[in-house]
Parts: sequence; C-alpha cells; structure tokens
Amino acid sequence: MPRSACAGASAVQDGASPEELLADLPAPASDPHHRIVLERLRDLAARLPERQAQVFTMRNFEQLSFAEIAAHLDISKNTARTSAHKALQKLREQMAPAKEERHVG
Repeated sequence: MPRSACAGASAVQDGASPEELLADLPAPASDPHHRIVLERLRDLAARLPERQAQVFTMRNFEQLSFAEIAAHLDISKNTARTSAHKALQKLREQMAPAKEERHVG
C-alpha cells in the first residue's frame, strides 16, 4: 500500500534514513514533498566525498545501474557498489544527529 504524501512529510521531519526518503518519494515530480526530499538528499549528497556523491547521484537520481556507473566513471562495478554503500553509510551518519536531537526530551 503506497504511503500518502502526509506520511512522507513526517518522514522528512523525523530524520528518516536515506533509503526511507528515497522509497517514500511520491510519484509526481510536481509534488511539493517530492521536491523537498530531493533537495534534502542532494544537499546531503553534496557533502560526501566526490566519488561517493557521484555514485549516489547516478544511482538514486539518474537511476543508472552499477555497470553504467562503472563505465561512466571508469571504475569497476564492485567499486561503484562499494562507493554507493559508503555513501549511504555516511548519509545515515549525517542524518543520525538530527534524528537523535528530535527524540531527546
């Protein structure tokens, strides 16, 4: 069952993980919540090391396969996967302090 835009908006406010934010995007790109989530993720991705930012962007925003990313960046498919994994780890770390602050009473 798809989540409503309201449920997605609370995920942005509650410090959801990068995967939750990506999975919770409403379908229409004109949806205001969609733009907010994309802006937040792009901002966080811009803080990553260059290769991780490139791989994260290509994988999640451009919907490229690891093989396509590897060919574009002239790296191995495994390096593309590793960079994507490290990017997600760093994004989770960046988002964790905000989530913890919200839950501290």
